[in-house]
Amino acid sequence: MSLFERITVIGLGLIGGSIAQAAKQYRLADTIVGCDINQTSLQYARAEGFIDVPSHNPLSAVQHSQLVI
Repeated sequence: MSLFERITVIGLGLIGGSIAQAAKQYRLADTIVGCDINQTSLQYARAEGFIDVPSHNPLSAVQHSQLVI
């Protein structure tokens, strides 16, 4: 059982990517949304399994999230 249904991490650079990776590793959420303007960062995070849902739009990324970082 996860602490949150949905977490959004805005910015998947060194810090945001590490937070998303830790959230996934410790199963803190059922769904992890990653938001970034850089398509390469989104593709990498998705391919490595850090995020479940990629997004370019912060407004749609945070909808229904219980935690936004």
